[in-house]
Amino acid sequence: MIQPRISIIIPTLNQGQYIETAIVSVLNQHYENLQLIVIDGGSTDNTQEIISRYSIRIQHYVSEKDSGQTEAINKGLKLATGEIITWLNSDDLYQPGVFNLIVPYFKDSTVGIVYGKAKTFGEKRKTRIVGNASDMPEHMYLPYMRIPQPAMFLSRLAISAAGPLNQSLHFAMDFELTAKVVLAGFKIKRIENLIANYRFHETSKSNLNHKFLEEWTREVHAILSATDIAHFAAREMELLFNLPSKSGTNYTWRISLDHQQAEDIFLEHLNFHFHEAYRDRNEKEMRRIAGYIKQKFPNYYTRKKYSVYLRRIRIFPGFLLNLTRKITR
Repeated sequence: MIQPRISIIIPTLNQGQYIETAIVSVLNQHYENLQLIVIDGGSTDNTQEIISRYSIRIQHYVSEKDSGQTEAINKGLKLATGEIITWLNSDDLYQPGVFNLIVPYFKDSTVGIVYGKAKTFGEKRKTRIVGNASDMPEHMYLPYMRIPQPAMFLSRLAISAAGPLNQSLHFAMDFELTAKVVLAGFKIKRIENLIANYRFHETSKSNLNHKFLEEWTREVHAILSATDIAHFAAREMELLFNLPSKSGTNYTWRISLDHQQAEDIFLEHLNFHFHEAYRDRNEKEMRRIAGYIKQKFPNYYTRKKYSVYLRRIRIFPGFLLNLTRKITR
Protein backbone atom coordinates (compact mmCIF):
# COMPACT_ATOMS: atom_id res chain seq x y z
CA MET A 1 0.00 0.00 0.00
CA ILE A 2 1.42 3.38 -1.04
CA GLN A 3 1.71 5.88 1.80
CA PRO A 4 0.43 9.40 1.13
CA ARG A 5 3.28 11.88 1.19
CA ILE A 6 3.49 14.09 4.28
CA SER A 7 5.23 17.46 3.97
CA ILE A 8 6.55 19.03 7.18
CA ILE A 9 7.77 22.62 7.08
CA ILE A 10 10.05 23.81 9.90
CA PRO A 11 10.38 27.62 9.95
CA THR A 12 13.25 28.83 12.13
CA LEU A 13 15.40 31.78 13.10
CA ASN A 14 18.21 31.51 15.63
CA GLN A 15 16.72 28.48 17.35
CA GLY A 16 19.89 26.41 17.38
CA GLN A 17 19.29 25.25 20.92
CA TYR A 18 15.97 23.64 19.93
CA ILE A 19 15.87 22.83 16.22
CA GLU A 20 17.71 19.50 16.38
CA THR A 21 15.04 18.13 18.72
CA ALA A 22 12.34 19.24 16.27
CA ILE A 23 14.10 17.66 13.27
CA VAL A 24 14.74 14.39 15.09
CA SER A 25 11.10 14.20 16.20
CA VAL A 26 10.10 14.34 12.51
CA LEU A 27 12.69 11.85 11.27
CA ASN A 28 11.99 9.43 14.11
CA GLN A 29 8.43 8.99 12.90
CA HIS A 30 9.93 6.32 10.60
CA TYR A 31 7.49 7.39 7.90
CA GLU A 32 8.96 6.61 4.49
CA ASN A 33 7.05 8.98 2.21
CA LEU A 34 8.18 12.13 4.02
CA GLN A 35 9.21 15.52 2.70
CA LEU A 36 11.06 17.65 5.26
CA ILE A 37 11.46 21.34 4.44
CA VAL A 38 13.46 23.76 6.60
CA ILE A 39 13.08 27.50 6.00
CA ASP A 40 15.65 29.53 7.93
CA GLY A 41 15.28 33.30 8.12
CA GLY A 42 19.05 33.80 8.05
CA SER A 43 20.15 32.48 11.43
CA THR A 44 23.45 33.72 12.87
CA ASP A 45 23.73 31.08 15.59
CA ASN A 46 24.61 27.39 15.16
CA THR A 47 21.41 26.55 13.25
CA GLN A 48 23.14 25.92 9.91
CA GLU A 49 25.71 23.65 11.53
CA ILE A 50 22.94 21.52 13.05
CA ILE A 51 20.96 21.38 9.81
CA SER A 52 24.05 20.24 7.91
CA ARG A 53 24.11 17.08 10.06
CA TYR A 54 20.75 16.09 8.60
CA SER A 55 21.15 17.49 5.08
CA ILE A 56 20.79 14.07 3.45
CA ARG A 57 17.29 13.71 4.95
CA ILE A 58 16.10 17.29 4.44
CA GLN A 59 14.59 17.62 0.96
CA HIS A 60 14.62 21.43 0.88
CA TYR A 61 16.65 23.88 2.93
CA VAL A 62 16.38 27.63 2.38
CA SER A 63 18.38 30.17 4.38
CA GLU A 64 17.65 33.80 3.62
CA LYS A 65 16.19 36.81 5.32
CA ASP A 66 12.40 37.04 5.38
CA SER A 67 9.71 39.14 7.00
CA GLY A 68 9.01 36.56 9.69
CA GLN A 69 7.44 33.21 10.44
CA THR A 70 4.44 33.62 8.16
CA GLU A 71 6.52 34.33 5.06
CA ALA A 72 8.81 31.43 5.95
CA ILE A 73 5.88 29.02 6.13
CA ASN A 74 4.53 30.30 2.82
CA LYS A 75 7.91 29.62 1.20
CA GLY A 76 7.63 26.09 2.52
CA LEU A 77 4.09 25.70 1.21
CA LYS A 78 5.31 26.52 -2.30
CA LEU A 79 7.81 23.67 -2.06
CA ALA A 80 5.46 21.18 -0.39
CA THR A 81 4.28 18.30 -2.57
CA GLY A 82 2.56 16.22 0.10
CA GLU A 83 -1.06 15.18 0.24
CA ILE A 84 -0.88 16.05 3.95
CA ILE A 85 0.91 19.28 4.93
CA THR A 86 1.70 21.19 8.09
CA TRP A 87 4.42 23.16 9.83
CA LEU A 88 6.24 22.50 13.07
CA ASN A 89 7.91 25.40 14.81
CA SER A 90 11.57 24.72 15.50
CA ASP A 91 11.10 24.82 19.27
CA ASP A 92 8.29 22.22 19.27
CA LEU A 93 8.40 18.46 18.68
CA TYR A 94 6.19 15.54 17.77
CA GLN A 95 5.27 12.51 19.82
CA PRO A 96 6.43 9.18 18.33
CA GLY A 97 4.20 7.46 15.78
CA VAL A 98 1.79 10.30 15.06
CA PHE A 99 2.14 10.37 11.26
CA ASN A 100 0.80 6.84 10.88
CA LEU A 101 -1.91 7.77 13.36
CA ILE A 102 -3.35 10.72 11.44
CA VAL A 103 -3.04 9.39 7.88
CA PRO A 104 -6.22 7.21 7.83
CA TYR A 105 -8.47 10.17 8.64
CA PHE A 106 -7.47 11.91 5.40
CA LYS A 107 -8.94 9.09 3.31
CA ASP A 108 -12.13 11.14 3.53
CA SER A 109 -11.54 13.96 1.04
CA THR A 110 -14.03 16.20 2.87
CA VAL A 111 -11.72 16.30 5.92
CA GLY A 112 -9.49 19.37 5.72
CA ILE A 113 -7.90 19.32 9.17
CA VAL A 114 -7.00 16.55 11.58
CA TYR A 115 -5.74 17.52 15.02
CA GLY A 116 -5.15 16.08 18.45
CA LYS A 117 -3.75 17.30 21.73
CA ALA A 118 -0.48 18.95 22.67
CA LYS A 119 1.55 19.01 25.86
CA THR A 120 2.89 22.38 26.98
CA PHE A 121 6.23 22.46 28.74
CA GLY A 122 9.20 24.73 29.26
CA GLU A 123 10.58 27.53 31.36
CA LYS A 124 8.40 28.49 34.32
CA ARG A 125 5.56 26.55 32.74
CA LYS A 126 3.50 23.86 34.37
CA THR A 127 3.17 20.85 32.06
CA ARG A 128 -0.39 20.66 30.76
CA ILE A 129 -2.30 18.82 28.07
CA VAL A 130 -4.13 21.27 25.81
CA GLY A 131 -6.77 20.59 23.18
CA ASN A 132 -10.51 20.25 22.97
CA ALA A 133 -12.11 17.58 25.14
CA SER A 134 -15.09 16.98 22.84
CA ASP A 135 -16.21 17.38 19.24
CA MET A 136 -17.92 20.56 18.12
CA PRO A 137 -19.65 21.81 14.98
CA GLU A 138 -17.31 23.41 12.47
CA HIS A 139 -18.57 26.97 13.02
CA MET A 140 -17.42 26.77 16.65
CA TYR A 141 -13.82 26.82 15.43
CA LEU A 142 -14.40 30.43 14.33
CA PRO A 143 -14.52 32.39 17.64
CA TYR A 144 -10.74 32.04 18.22
CA MET A 145 -7.94 29.52 17.58
CA ARG A 146 -9.14 26.42 19.42
CA ILE A 147 -6.67 24.00 17.85
CA PRO A 148 -3.13 23.59 19.23
CA GLN A 149 -1.21 24.34 16.04
CA PRO A 150 1.67 21.86 16.56
CA ALA A 151 -0.97 19.10 16.71
CA MET A 152 -2.68 20.14 13.44
CA PHE A 153 -2.35 18.62 9.95
CA LEU A 154 -4.06 19.82 6.76
CA SER A 155 -4.95 18.18 3.46
CA ARG A 156 -3.46 19.51 0.23
CA LEU A 157 -7.03 20.18 -0.96
CA ALA A 158 -7.70 22.37 2.08
CA ILE A 159 -4.40 24.26 1.65
CA SER A 160 -5.21 24.83 -2.02
CA ALA A 161 -8.65 26.20 -1.14
CA ALA A 162 -7.65 28.31 1.88
CA GLY A 163 -3.94 29.12 1.57
CA PRO A 164 -1.46 30.61 1.53
CA LEU A 165 -1.07 32.21 4.94
CA ASN A 166 -1.83 35.90 5.29
CA GLN A 167 1.56 37.61 5.64
CA SER A 168 0.02 40.67 7.26
CA LEU A 169 -0.70 38.46 10.28
CA HIS A 170 2.05 37.50 12.70
CA PHE A 171 0.03 35.77 15.42
CA ALA A 172 -3.34 34.75 13.93
CA MET A 173 -2.20 33.32 10.60
CA ASP A 174 -3.03 29.77 11.68
CA PHE A 175 -6.45 30.88 12.93
CA GLU A 176 -7.23 32.65 9.67
CA LEU A 177 -6.18 29.57 7.71
CA THR A 178 -8.36 27.35 9.92
CA ALA A 179 -11.29 29.72 9.45
CA LYS A 180 -10.89 29.68 5.68
CA VAL A 181 -10.74 25.87 5.68
CA VAL A 182 -14.03 25.77 7.62
CA LEU A 183 -15.65 28.40 5.42
CA ALA A 184 -14.55 26.52 2.30
CA GLY A 185 -16.73 23.64 3.49
CA PHE A 186 -14.16 21.19 4.83
CA LYS A 187 -14.66 19.10 7.97
CA ILE A 188 -12.38 19.17 10.99
CA LYS A 189 -11.57 15.86 12.67
CA ARG A 190 -10.56 15.90 16.34
CA ILE A 191 -8.74 12.90 17.80
CA GLU A 192 -7.97 12.18 21.44
CA ASN A 193 -4.29 11.34 20.96
CA LEU A 194 -1.36 13.39 22.17
CA ILE A 195 0.32 14.59 18.96
CA ALA A 196 2.93 17.20 19.83
CA ASN A 197 4.87 18.98 22.55
CA TYR A 198 4.45 22.73 22.69
CA ARG A 199 7.52 24.45 24.17
CA PHE A 200 7.33 27.73 26.08
CA HIS A 201 10.46 29.78 26.72
CA GLU A 202 11.48 33.37 27.26
CA THR A 203 11.32 34.35 23.58
CA SER A 204 8.20 32.31 22.67
CA LYS A 205 5.56 34.16 20.69
CA SER A 206 3.09 32.09 22.69
CA ASN A 207 3.81 34.29 25.71
CA LEU A 208 2.23 37.29 23.95
CA ASN A 209 -1.42 36.39 24.58
CA HIS A 210 -2.67 39.94 24.04
CA LYS A 211 -1.14 40.04 20.55
CA PHE A 212 -2.89 36.82 19.56
CA LEU A 213 -6.19 38.14 20.93
CA GLU A 214 -5.90 41.43 19.03
CA GLU A 215 -5.48 39.65 15.70
CA TRP A 216 -8.14 37.02 16.50
CA THR A 217 -10.60 39.82 17.29
CA ARG A 218 -9.98 41.50 13.94
CA GLU A 219 -10.41 38.19 12.13
CA VAL A 220 -13.67 37.32 13.91
CA HIS A 221 -14.98 40.79 13.07
CA ALA A 222 -14.03 40.24 9.41
CA ILE A 223 -15.84 36.90 9.36
CA LEU A 224 -19.00 38.35 10.86
CA SER A 225 -18.83 41.36 8.54
CA ALA A 226 -18.82 39.04 5.53
CA THR A 227 -22.07 37.32 6.48
CA ASP A 228 -25.51 38.30 5.28
CA ILE A 229 -27.09 38.14 8.75
CA ALA A 230 -24.38 39.03 11.31
CA HIS A 231 -24.02 42.78 10.75
CA PHE A 232 -25.37 43.45 14.26
CA ALA A 233 -22.60 41.35 15.83
CA ALA A 234 -19.93 42.94 13.62
CA ARG A 235 -21.14 46.42 14.56
CA GLU A 236 -21.18 45.49 18.26
CA MET A 237 -17.57 44.28 17.98
CA GLU A 238 -16.59 47.63 16.45
CA LEU A 239 -18.07 49.43 19.44
CA LEU A 240 -16.76 47.02 22.08
CA PHE A 241 -13.19 46.85 20.78
CA ASN A 242 -12.83 50.14 18.92
CA LEU A 243 -12.43 48.46 15.54
CA PRO A 244 -12.74 50.13 12.14
CA SER A 245 -15.62 48.94 9.99
CA LYS A 246 -13.11 47.02 7.88
CA SER A 247 -10.55 45.07 9.87
CA GLY A 248 -8.82 41.75 9.43
CA THR A 249 -9.01 39.65 6.28
CA ASN A 250 -11.10 40.81 3.35
CA TYR A 251 -13.20 37.69 2.82
CA THR A 252 -14.08 37.96 -0.84
CA TRP A 253 -16.96 35.47 -0.72
CA ARG A 254 -20.18 35.82 1.23
CA ILE A 255 -20.12 33.58 4.27
CA SER A 256 -23.14 31.39 4.89
CA LEU A 257 -24.02 31.26 8.60
CA ASP A 258 -27.43 31.20 10.18
CA HIS A 259 -28.37 33.62 12.95
CA GLN A 260 -27.67 31.18 15.77
CA GLN A 261 -24.25 30.24 14.40
CA ALA A 262 -23.26 33.91 14.10
CA GLU A 263 -24.47 34.55 17.66
CA ASP A 264 -22.50 31.53 18.90
CA ILE A 265 -19.29 32.85 17.31
CA PHE A 266 -19.82 36.36 18.68
CA LEU A 267 -20.58 35.24 22.24
CA GLU A 268 -17.80 32.66 22.43
CA HIS A 269 -15.34 35.30 21.31
CA LEU A 270 -16.58 37.66 24.04
CA ASN A 271 -16.33 34.81 26.52
CA PHE A 272 -12.69 34.31 25.56
CA HIS A 273 -12.03 38.04 26.13
CA PHE A 274 -13.65 37.79 29.56
CA HIS A 275 -11.46 34.87 30.63
CA GLU A 276 -8.29 36.50 29.30
CA ALA A 277 -9.15 39.53 31.47
CA TYR A 278 -9.71 37.15 34.39
CA ARG A 279 -6.28 35.57 33.88
CA ASP A 280 -4.78 39.08 33.81
CA ARG A 281 -6.79 40.10 36.92
CA ASN A 282 -8.26 42.98 34.91
CA GLU A 283 -11.48 43.46 36.86
CA LYS A 284 -12.47 46.57 34.91
CA GLU A 285 -12.38 44.72 31.58
CA MET A 286 -14.15 41.71 33.08
CA ARG A 287 -17.00 43.93 34.28
CA ARG A 288 -17.20 45.73 30.95
CA ILE A 289 -17.57 42.49 28.96
CA ALA A 290 -19.84 40.80 31.51
CA GLY A 291 -22.03 43.91 31.81
CA TYR A 292 -22.59 43.98 28.07
CA ILE A 293 -23.46 40.28 27.94
CA LYS A 294 -25.79 40.56 30.94
CA GLN A 295 -27.69 43.37 29.26
CA LYS A 296 -27.90 41.88 25.76
CA PHE A 297 -27.76 38.11 26.39
CA PRO A 298 -28.90 37.44 29.97
CA ASN A 299 -29.37 33.70 29.51
CA TYR A 300 -25.79 33.31 28.26
CA TYR A 301 -24.57 35.43 31.19
CA THR A 302 -26.26 33.08 33.63
CA ARG A 303 -25.12 29.93 31.87
CA LYS A 304 -21.47 31.02 31.86
CA LYS A 305 -21.61 31.95 35.59
CA TYR A 306 -19.92 35.30 35.14
CA SER A 307 -21.13 36.48 38.55
CA VAL A 308 -19.05 33.74 40.17
CA TYR A 309 -15.86 34.95 38.49
CA LEU A 310 -16.62 38.58 39.30
CA ARG A 311 -17.22 37.74 42.94
CA ARG A 312 -14.09 35.62 43.08
CA ILE A 313 -11.81 38.32 41.71
CA ARG A 314 -13.28 40.89 44.08
CA ILE A 315 -12.92 38.73 47.20
CA PHE A 316 -9.73 36.69 46.68
CA PRO A 317 -6.23 38.21 46.86
CA GLY A 318 -4.05 37.46 43.87
CA PHE A 319 -2.10 34.60 45.44
CA LEU A 320 -5.32 32.82 46.50
CA LEU A 321 -6.78 33.28 43.05
CA ASN A 322 -3.69 31.71 41.48
CA LEU A 323 -3.90 28.82 43.94
CA THR A 324 -7.58 28.29 43.05
CA ARG A 325 -6.70 28.16 39.34
CA LYS A 326 -4.04 25.51 39.95
CA ILE A 327 -6.42 23.37 42.00
CA THR A 328 -9.24 23.60 39.46
CA ARG A 329 -7.10 22.91 36.35
